[in-house]
Amino acid sequence: MAVIRKATLSDLEVLCTLEKRCFEKKRFSEDHMTWLLENPDATSYVYYNEAGIVASIILMRLGRIGKVVSLGVAPGHRRRGIATQLMALGEREMKTHGAASMRLEVGTTNDAAIMLYESLGYEIVREMPRYYSWGEDALAMKKPM
Repeated sequence: MAVIRKATLSDLEVLCTLEKRCFEKKRFSEDHMTWLLENPDATSYVYYNEAGIVASIILMRLGRIGKVVSLGVAPGHRRRGIATQLMALGEREMKTHGAASMRLEVGTTNDAAIMLYESLGYEIVREMPRYYSWGEDALAMKKPM
């Protein structure tokens, strides 16, 4: 049976491993992940099933904006609705904290993620050239709550 729960600092090692499984270049360092897990304005959730922790979402409260900092689902567990469940939970969480909108950035070549976000009601606000440290462009996306 699958369970979604808040991530804690005790999940750090598993979350860092999940980052490596989910993202080739777009990974958080252990220091950055620690900062996010300890930050009072951030909330992280993990999705685990019989295979262990296979997905996570990291959210940040920025005033009346809820930001999706990271969403990752391990290969082999994708296209099963896990990301949709985590996004719905994240949106509810941010709305409870007064968010009027949700925002995120996604690489312009990540077609699967872009399609997911558009199917959930996110709209492209602008393109950001060389947004990522490795030079990849990103799209800024937004959804009113």
